[in-house]
Amino acid sequence: MNNDKIKVAVIGAGSMGQNHIRIYSQLKDVELVGIYDLDVENGEKISQAYQCKFFENIQNIIDEVDAVSVCTPSTTHYEIASYFIKNGIHCLIEKPLATDEQDAKKLISLSNAHNVKILVGHVEQFNPAILQLKNILQNGSFKINNIKASRVGIGGARITDVGVVDDIMIHDLDIILSIVDEVPDTVSAAMVRNKTSQSEDLCVAMMTFPSGIIADITASRITHKRNRILEVDTDKGVFVLDYFTQELELYHHRKDVLEQDPLSELGTSVMDTRVEKILLRRAEPLTTELAHFISVIKEEVQPIVSGDQALKALKVAWIIKENLK
Repeated sequence: MNNDKIKVAVIGAGSMGQNHIRIYSQLKDVELVGIYDLDVENGEKISQAYQCKFFENIQNIIDEVDAVSVCTPSTTHYEIASYFIKNGIHCLIEKPLATDEQDAKKLISLSNAHNVKILVGHVEQFNPAILQLKNILQNGSFKINNIKASRVGIGGARITDVGVVDDIMIHDLDIILSIVDEVPDTVSAAMVRNKTSQSEDLCVAMMTFPSGIIADITASRITHKRNRILEVDTDKGVFVLDYFTQELELYHHRKDVLEQDPLSELGTSVMDTRVEKILLRRAEPLTTELAHFISVIKEEVQPIVSGDQALKALKVAWIIKENLK
């Protein structure tokens, strides 16, 4: 593409959509043309705040934009994204890509047929700590033994149409699959569901991979202690990543044996005290993601989270949910 600004609209002005609107309004290579939302009053208010158009129907959008962000409920992703793809509009589709395999495959096929770029909004892939961790692991000097992910907290009312696997765990599935680059051999899972819920609110899943790597993931929206932690246990040490603080540390394995007091019941112990803190430049992952989307369109770089990659994570998520029945 030339150096002209990419004209963008945001479909859905909820919590996530408003973040897209805010960031697009700040990106230098973007012209935020307008927004669409079923809540007309709220949509018009937001459009006035950002001095852009409010579209009363999506049909009016296609002649005015190059790309859209689809930030609507998960169950509507296929219908909305397919409409824009068929009309040659590039799409950033918030996760999940779709809610069933057939629709996900159709979106991928449509994007290929219409030469349209798709980026799936797995925003954690753009966390500076994840980018650095993947860069470290890709050189092959660390042999991964186990990956453990915990993403828990009290969930609000923002997501109501899918369970915790599709809403929360999908982030860690996508990260783990991109690190391991394998499809799991075995998958097992268990869940907890509130009495008023239609789907799972807490899920613990365990996977084994052909290489021997084991992964276990906990996702919850009913846990009071909030955290988002990824631990990668390797032959040389354990990487501990905090998504919130964007901190990455390596706890080196050591074999210094310390003799305890003869009266101690502990006997001897192995000390593991060397911790290396990997310095990172903090950044808002969503800003990095949206800037990457624009680069995918303008510079034709490969999307970090393609439709095919997003589908791989979805397939594992669906296997997990089958194990919950």
